[in-house]
Amino acid sequence: MILGACATGCGTPQERIFVPPIGVYHRPHVTKTLSLSRFTREAKLAIASAQRLADKLQHEEAGSLHLFYQLLERESEVVDALTSIRVDVSSLKQDALAALNKLPSDSEGKSRLSRDMLHLLRRAEQEAGKRDEIGVADVVNALTRESNGPSQPILAAHDIAPGALRQPLAGQGEGPVSHDGEGAALLRDFASEVRTEMKGLEEQQIRERGRKLLDRLEKQLTGKDGVPGLGVVRDDAVRATKLILTRLPVDAEIEVIWEHDSSAVALSTRKGEFTNVIRFVYNRHEKEWGQVDGPGSFYVELRAAIRKYLYPEMKG
Repeated sequence: MILGACATGCGTPQERIFVPPIGVYHRPHVTKTLSLSRFTREAKLAIASAQRLADKLQHEEAGSLHLFYQLLERESEVVDALTSIRVDVSSLKQDALAALNKLPSDSEGKSRLSRDMLHLLRRAEQEAGKRDEIGVADVVNALTRESNGPSQPILAAHDIAPGALRQPLAGQGEGPVSHDGEGAALLRDFASEVRTEMKGLEEQQIRERGRKLLDRLEKQLTGKDGVPGLGVVRDDAVRATKLILTRLPVDAEIEVIWEHDSSAVALSTRKGEFTNVIRFVYNRHEKEWGQVDGPGSFYVELRAAIRKYLYPEMKG
């Protein structure tokens, strides 16, 4: 079943697009279906363009990598969001195109949607929660959460963390991402599962993961491409490693603490006598640090904390 067949040609905002339920064949005689009825017109057009790209390149399947490239080509708000977190979009597009060109080009028929595309669209449904519509922002946020698909190595190479575009994309026409109570409960349950799984890892592996996180974060926050005026002090202790973030003359402090024994990362914020602590655990499947008792993700919460406590004069 072909997605996005057009009667008079495709490619313009005014095109007429027919989107039936998608049929994705995982193995002979077994079909998984997903309806696009909740997806906005812009999101449907992006998905259809991904399939047209696969047809043009003579690829058997249209996957998340095709959609990733088309989002970079079509959606200015996606480009703006990436630019706001200092991603070189031109280099990102080149890497995505290079990966597409490495795929086998021997299909003579119309492409079908791949398994990773189906998983991506279901994650977009989760991103939207109970909202009536699923928009481009939901699709993009779902894409950044890809754990083992073809887009994941490219995202990682450009330091695009899972959920990194949620805040930049929020309010760009399709509403912010919502997380209802049921979703938060599911995340808490999953965090518990992750902690259970991580107990089986070797201690050295656990410490290496935490060390890499703080190493990467220290580089991101300092230097010529870092946050101006931000003071970063590292403290390596036996049972915990921390980065202490300050900014004079602001009377506030943020600590990012890797707790060796619990395998968790704590984000501690202090202003005056008030202190707040949020803990995160690593999701090996999503490759993301997720909040233990809420829907937040580490990089999103850290960015919000730096803005609120250390740069309160910034608007927005």
